[in-house]
Amino acid sequence: MIPTIEDEISPGNSAVDEILQTLSKNRDLDFVKHEKTSKTTAALSTTKAAPTAKAAVASNTQLESSTPSFMAAILDSMLIIAASLMCLIVMLTITKVDLLANINKPDSEGMIYLSTAALFLSVTFIYMLVHRVFMGATPGEWAFDQQVGADDEIGQPLYTLKVMGRIVLNMATGFVLLPLLSMVFGRDLAGAATGTSLVKKV
Repeated sequence: MIPTIEDEISPGNSAVDEILQTLSKNRDLDFVKHEKTSKTTAALSTTKAAPTAKAAVASNTQLESSTPSFMAAILDSMLIIAASLMCLIVMLTITKVDLLANINKPDSEGMIYLSTAALFLSVTFIYMLVHRVFMGATPGEWAFDQQVGADDEIGQPLYTLKVMGRIVLNMATGFVLLPLLSMVFGRDLAGAATGTSLVKKV
């Protein structure tokens, strides 16, 4: 049988068809890869945008003037008393002093009472100063979303001096009188006197 022109061309056509099918498959694979890459890029951009959105929300946190919180004062008082007792135990262990005997039979000058009061005041001063200057708020204030001064004020050199003045003023008034008057008048009197107002996050 004599081969025709169609028989000679048909193998070539089948080869061309195979090449075209291979190119079509490669194009489909490229499209799938491109689609996956686009999805991955979108996911990464969304992940990067999430912290930015959180930072924006954090920067939009508003502060408003507040009065001393009774519950915050109770929490801080409990922690101060616990720290004072711990310091007292350490001091008595080191010095071997009988505290009960000295309290039952104090000297004429009453130094045992003065020493105990000085220890309590020192612990209170250090507690308030360290927490407010280095952490922004005491544990009691932090628990009730309060702090002394705005965020941009914390860390400045004058802020430490103002906080010290506020603490000394509260100690001089017996810790109770000034906060109580502030609650009655609805205004932070210690903050008005020292320039370190108590604010609340809203």
